[in-house]
Amino acid sequence: AAWRSVLVEYLPELLPAIGVLVGFGLVLLSYALAVRLFRPLGVELRPLERLGELRLPFGVVWSFAAALLLGVVGRGAGVRWLLLAGLNLSFVHGAAFFVEGLAIGRHVLEARAMPGPMQLVFGLEALMMPMPLVVGGVGFFDLWFDFRRLAAPPANGEGAGQ
Repeated sequence: AAWRSVLVEYLPELLPAIGVLVGFGLVLLSYALAVRLFRPLGVELRPLERLGELRLPFGVVWSFAAALLLGVVGRGAGVRWLLLAGLNLSFVHGAAFFVEGLAIGRHVLEARAMPGPMQLVFGLEALMMPMPLVVGGVGFFDLWFDFRRLAAPPANGEGAGQ
């Protein structure tokens, strides 16, 4: 009940971050549709990268740390706008780390030749609580550990039982 009241209190204040994420999603969707719709008209647009290839630059860690610092300083100093700026920026970073975690999952499933419908099922499961936190954490720690390298398929002739 206590967390719910905190969420209800801050939800209207997170609308800028939610608006940024919805806007970014609409831009990506519009571009993906334009790539498909303009092709018959003879206009070639560079397609988006495959989700499994998406990688965030390491500098995102520092901007995330700055966002967290804004929130902590804002709360400690009692400056509400600073706290809200930190919360909104942290929310956007969390969404970026979640997408990075989805990209890692997609890479692993593709490397193991998982059928498309099963990949969709795993993607939908990533949306159920508490999985977004786990997937976002994987995306965050991928910046240091490069999980795609660890999940690469074995080279021909290598592997268990050969």
